[in-house]
Amino acid sequence: MHLQPFVERLIKLTRRIRRVYVNLSARTAFSAELGTCWNGMAEEACQTVTLLEQSAQFLHFMACAPDALEAALTNIETQLAIAEAAAQQADLSADEALRHTLSLENSELKAVVKAWCQGFQPSLEVLLQDRIPEEERQLRRLVDTVQTCSTDAALHDRATAMWSVYQHQQHQKASGVE
Repeated sequence: MHLQPFVERLIKLTRRIRRVYVNLSARTAFSAELGTCWNGMAEEACQTVTLLEQSAQFLHFMACAPDALEAALTNIETQLAIAEAAAQQADLSADEALRHTLSLENSELKAVVKAWCQGFQPSLEVLLQDRIPEEERQLRRLVDTVQTCSTDAALHDRATAMWSVYQHQQHQKASGVE
């Protein structure tokens, strides 16, 4: 794996996701609560870009390159392209925008960023991991926003299921089960 092109691609994807959130937050047709949610998500994407840009300066400290992430990046790109196209639609509903947001947040991007950071030597890995935006806060904000701002029962169920999966994964990590 060529590290520089990989991290540059990851940075570009994260910037594109940020732009989707910025564009959604700027829509006056959506409630202020939705705008606040997307602004927060855009800020967290910006923090991730900063983290990735800084890590790119230390490629010589990469202990082991992350494996098998090409398919994950391709999946993220596909979901992102769909969300970008939807965000350009003038008649995009809040429920549809939230549906795309859930898809982006449920994508493999966070796992890829974590895997990238884990590839560095232990001391640098710890520093990088500490700078990753807090996933629980991000996800909780999104789930709460879906529950508050959407009337679509299927969307509520999807958000609740996403939260349940996250909590289950956290419980497994805390229990030492992977």
